[in-house]
Amino acid sequence: MKTFYFFCDGASEPTNPGPSAFAWTELATYHDKHEIRSFSQYIGTATNNIAELMAIQSVLQHIMDNQSDYLSNSSNVIYIYSDSMYALDCIRKWYPNWVLKRKLDDKKNLDIIKPAHENYARISMMVKVVLDWIKGHSGHWGNDRADELCEIAIANAQQAPQAKKKRKTKKDTIMELKVLTESLNRLIDEYEKKLGEIKKLQETLNKK
Repeated sequence: MKTFYFFCDGASEPTNPGPSAFAWTELATYHDKHEIRSFSQYIGTATNNIAELMAIQSVLQHIMDNQSDYLSNSSNVIYIYSDSMYALDCIRKWYPNWVLKRKLDDKKNLDIIKPAHENYARISMMVKVVLDWIKGHSGHWGNDRADELCEIAIANAQQAPQAKKKRKTKKDTIMELKVLTESLNRLIDEYEKKLGEIKKLQETLNKK
């Protein structure tokens, strides 16, 4: 029996939405400071929620791609920690309920949540896998290291010479469109909320 520990993080800096990256680190034990392996990736303009989801999905996919290392013994236990309760709940709890109740139409980030949940379900059939919350910026080395890897990935991408930046792909454009749409939807929600408040005030004045 072996136990594995992964710590994930996603970041959007200096704004959210904004330049974003996700990262994870694998440690030998929960309190260890010895990094077995790590991974980070700059994903361009995105939201923090997207980056957090992609971090967990990246770990799950890494496990699926290296089954002989992690899934060869049914007694193995895999712990995956994230400081995003939103990302954790989307994958381990909300998505199966959305599917069961057929309420997927208005849900965001399904392109990440769906494959992440599917990987989580497959892994759960072979070993015990625990998606757990850890408080961010609390001094835990694994969480802080994942956050540091995100910051490095964003900084490196922003410092890259313009001439060496890769040409924008269709995937990049779709991601940017998705982020802009989410921002617009938030503004519309806020506008409708304020409009409702104005109407209530007008109704109150009319009654006087």
